[in-house]
Amino acid sequence: MHSRLCSLLTLLLSGLFIEASPGGESPVKIVLVGDSTVCDYPATLPTRGWGMYLQEAFRAPVEVINLAKSGRSTKTFRSEGRWAATLAEHPAYIFIQMGHNDSHGPGRPESTDAATEYAENLRSFIRESREIGAQPVMVTPMVRRTFNEDGTPRDHLAPYAAAMTAVADGLGVPLIDLHASSLQLLLQQGDADSAAFSNAEGDRTHFNETGARAMAGLVIQELPFMVPGLSPLLAKPVPIEVYLVGGQSNATGQGYLANLPAGTAPDHRVLLFHSGRPHLDSGAPPLTWMPLRQASESPDRFGPELGFGNHLQELRPGTKLALIKHAHSGTNLHKDWLPGDSVHLESAGPQYKAFVETVEQGLAGLCQIGYEPRLAGMIWQQGESDAKGTEIAAAYGTHLKDFIARVREQFQAPELRFVYGEVLPPPNAGEARDLVRTGQAAVDEASGGPLSVPGARLVKTDDLDHRANDPNTRYPTDHVHFGTLGTWEMGRRFAEAMVREGVLPEKTTR
Repeated sequence: MHSRLCSLLTLLLSGLFIEASPGGESPVKIVLVGDSTVCDYPATLPTRGWGMYLQEAFRAPVEVINLAKSGRSTKTFRSEGRWAATLAEHPAYIFIQMGHNDSHGPGRPESTDAATEYAENLRSFIRESREIGAQPVMVTPMVRRTFNEDGTPRDHLAPYAAAMTAVADGLGVPLIDLHASSLQLLLQQGDADSAAFSNAEGDRTHFNETGARAMAGLVIQELPFMVPGLSPLLAKPVPIEVYLVGGQSNATGQGYLANLPAGTAPDHRVLLFHSGRPHLDSGAPPLTWMPLRQASESPDRFGPELGFGNHLQELRPGTKLALIKHAHSGTNLHKDWLPGDSVHLESAGPQYKAFVETVEQGLAGLCQIGYEPRLAGMIWQQGESDAKGTEIAAAYGTHLKDFIARVREQFQAPELRFVYGEVLPPPNAGEARDLVRTGQAAVDEASGGPLSVPGARLVKTDDLDHRANDPNTRYPTDHVHFGTLGTWEMGRRFAEAMVREGVLPEKTTR
């Protein structure tokens, strides 16, 4: 369904672009400013820069002009006249990736300090780009393929990536975080496997074609969202994996941002689309695509989307990810989330209807901005409201199995993975609570029983922190809801379950 929708929207966008760009009009120019990891190389050499493959991402009329040059920094690119040549092209877009040579250290003519001279050079590039009517786009420098003795990457470029990010945020410039993307890819590969990207034995900075294409892919997958003006010019939609988030109060989330450890932040490369009030209030406009952020009943709280999105991106480097969330506190599965008896929604419960509408709007929105969505999985945290009576609780497993089947049917995603968590951890007790948890266990793909659903996996939650244990909690007796660290960890466990044992491939190749 969604590929057909995307195809229709792509044709519409193409038609609009063709009408606005009659034959003979000058091409849209994109100039690349960078160093040896970006620049062009002759066919006789094994070395390749990622800029050599950007043109392939576009259809006519786009012209990518690669002015990147080996050995250059933000200082020497200007002093040698290369920045003046960039402006003389009068491009529509200027992509800037610098930092490798700026980081060479004191005493080298090309080196700069990340927090001072480097940052100021970037600000000048941005200001002068805008003065000629060009859109600057910042690309943080990818990591070198160097490792510590314990196998972790040795990252000397982090200060330059952080400085570029701060400059881009301060001046409202689109930023493609190639540093973060390449670091996660390197973490997954390890020292030995990363050699497949190298142009020569012992070279930890430069790329062969495989590595350069991988870096280009990481840049290209950010273009539809970060540089929307280029979206109609892409040769084809960019693939994106979509995961759904649903449930009741532990899905809306009772973790508090203020209680998260210092330095914990959402991975803004992951995209989020969520329903609005009275269901969710993130502090940002609902029903629009945005970088990952909290989406709970109030903007100071978060649900499993943060831990899930962050950790899933770590586990799926090289893959563009998106989350669509609809959840509502105090709702039950047997009535509120009742999916009805067909793909038509007349007989469905109110939360299921709102869920379907949210998902469909989110998928259509991805198509409109240049992505090709693929529904890969759903995370679900719900069941407390069904544990208020034994009759309903006893039917929870059947209701959950039917719900999974209907979600897959609704969105034509028969292989959609479904990951869900245990509810009502100890000290909660009682017959109805136990019946719900029995039903949850029965649906797990490993249960082997009549309710077992292939592709469904139950996540253990009994050891997670509760809201009663949160710092400065206002709910000292609340052992129904997971607290800040419990909610964060629950999301991480959902991500682990989503990729474990063949659920999704753990390694991504481009």
